[in-house]
Amino acid sequence: LDFLKDAAEFQDKYSLTVVVRIFYTVNTAQNGRISLYEFENSTLVPTLNQLSQEDDINQIGEFFSYEHFYVIYCKFWELDRERAFLLCRDDLLRYGNHCLTEEAVDRVLEAAPRVLNPGPADHMTYENWVYFFLSEIDKTSREALCYWFAVADINMTGVITESEMRYFYASQLRRMQNFGHEQIPFEDVMCQLNDLMEPRVAGRFHLADFLRPKNRERSGVFFDVLFNLGEFLAFEGRDPFLQKQIREDFPGTTLWQRYAHDEYAQLAYEEELRDQQGGDFEDDFSTGSGGGMDDGDREVYDEMGRPEDDDDDDGKFLFDADIRDGHGQQDDIDEWLQ
Repeated sequence: LDFLKDAAEFQDKYSLTVVVRIFYTVNTAQNGRISLYEFENSTLVPTLNQLSQEDDINQIGEFFSYEHFYVIYCKFWELDRERAFLLCRDDLLRYGNHCLTEEAVDRVLEAAPRVLNPGPADHMTYENWVYFFLSEIDKTSREALCYWFAVADINMTGVITESEMRYFYASQLRRMQNFGHEQIPFEDVMCQLNDLMEPRVAGRFHLADFLRPKNRERSGVFFDVLFNLGEFLAFEGRDPFLQKQIREDFPGTTLWQRYAHDEYAQLAYEEELRDQQGGDFEDDFSTGSGGGMDDGDREVYDEMGRPEDDDDDDGKFLFDADIRDGHGQQDDIDEWLQ
């Protein structure tokens, strides 16, 4: 991280991101205080040991990767139009080419965990963004499943009921109709989700149902059905053999790690294009506001830079955009959502 020595502002942003990621994973009680029990039963100590032995910070998959920070911060920057280091409701609605429903965004602001620096009730701070973004990208982790369960549990009963699911899904049906996509009746979806999750009582889903080992890898689709139309449609059109091949080709990596590597390569490639064109390249971020950066934005964005020793990538992707787990097959979907 020597390249950050002359960028004190981003040293602070990097450090803050690392701290928040540690709390996101280690502080399972979500009370803003890491207990000795949580510390001893986390992966933090092994990761710190690995950190002392590894020269390349990006080889550390948990907490400390600069590539991961770069993706997290840039995605936040793309949405923060006011440069207030806060995201409002309209900012969040633009996330992922408007992939989330209004009901989902409202519930995120209302009920999602705010462990560090809660901020105004109708806004999302950067710390809250880290929780949201990690949970949105990889819904296979315990942390993400707890996050989205809290969002879906409108009545705060510890059970997601059929009536709550119907409330969220009604917006998905309207969007399918508006985009000219074949509507999938709620009754069919409910039947499939009952078969998928196998709750003790049909139509009543407890957090334990999502956290069961056999359900963890597939629980995310439950929340995509309710909140994220793009991911839901991508799941409907997925190639299960291709997904299996990806897991076999890249064992030991999480969906988040694969996504972050891919997105970092794209951001780095766009930065190289900007440099080659003398700064005239208007960066139309893939999931951002849809507009270019002004000179002030570009100066700050360029200052972040990327590690000088990361030239091996040459702007190439580790994963082709069409085969990313849960984030492939997006071209048509993004067009509909826009």
